[in-house]
Amino acid sequence: MKCSLLIILLLICMLTKAGVQDSSMQVVRLNYEQVLVSPLDLSEGKGHLWNLCNMDKLKTLSYERIFRNDSTIVDVFDGSIYKYKENGSCLELLRSEQPTWWLAYSSPISMCEGRADLWQSDSCTFSSRGVYSGKYAINQAGKYICSVVAAGTLVLSEEDTLQNVFLQHEQLSSDMLVYNDSAISSTPARMSCMEENYQWKIVGFPFPLLLSKKQTVLQDGQIVSQDRKFLVLRLSPNINEEIAKVQKQNASGVEDGHKYRVISECDISCDENNQVKVTLGVKQFSQATVIVSTLSGMLLRRKTWQCQSSLQNEILVDCSGFSLGQYTISIEVGGDMVSKKFVVK
Repeated sequence: MKCSLLIILLLICMLTKAGVQDSSMQVVRLNYEQVLVSPLDLSEGKGHLWNLCNMDKLKTLSYERIFRNDSTIVDVFDGSIYKYKENGSCLELLRSEQPTWWLAYSSPISMCEGRADLWQSDSCTFSSRGVYSGKYAINQAGKYICSVVAAGTLVLSEEDTLQNVFLQHEQLSSDMLVYNDSAISSTPARMSCMEENYQWKIVGFPFPLLLSKKQTVLQDGQIVSQDRKFLVLRLSPNINEEIAKVQKQNASGVEDGHKYRVISECDISCDENNQVKVTLGVKQFSQATVIVSTLSGMLLRRKTWQCQSSLQNEILVDCSGFSLGQYTISIEVGGDMVSKKFVVK
């Protein structure tokens, strides 16, 4: 009799547990039409990130996608964090979670309809999420490049750039900045971004490196599979100490950050025929690259010039035919960059 009662009690307990749904494992199906609106071209190394944009209210929602080593996906949608696994053309929500590490490429600004004018801000902090803090990177023309942020990020001051940090400290070796693309190779690329006239506002340490993944995306209303390349930046662990050392030296006046600048002076003038003259002083004879762009970052002119003098190099750029308005001109010499605005009247 006692055995029968025990068996009945065990059965009741088992049925009760079966009826209680674990909220942490609740499955919610989301169609890709609800999630993927405008995937960025990952082959350009902008990270695995999608932005959602409400076209009616012109409200921008941030949306990140992080692929983890356990074949699951972590999404950060408008500040909420979810963990998924792929299931055909849908995603199954496994549970919400607080991540322990991130491969973080993020922007709160949408690129919907290719409106480059939406990429004007150069400072956006993520510390409000309580996971990491930082700012995304832009080039001098104001066009978005990518962000590199992670837990424990050392935030540089508004005036500092990663480029200047490299120029200011000779002990920073060429392998401090590395990119990894599994379809190509892992290559030291200290100047890889700077050669494209990128100025970095913040550095971070997103480990581990993720390689590449075949991703299902929405394209022209159809769900298709594509091979996507994910570009992951990382910095060597000891760069944190090196940057702190540079900041301390600059703060105490021991070293002058301008000592390491290549461009000593740069003057811009625009005549009545919209011929822009750049008068350039440099500390080393090297090739100068002049880029003229709109304020939103659209490239209009690009010209190279071999500097022959340390005092005065004059470079003429023809801007006739430009619409009336304000433009940006950027001059890069030996990894150093200066950007200024001019007006076409």
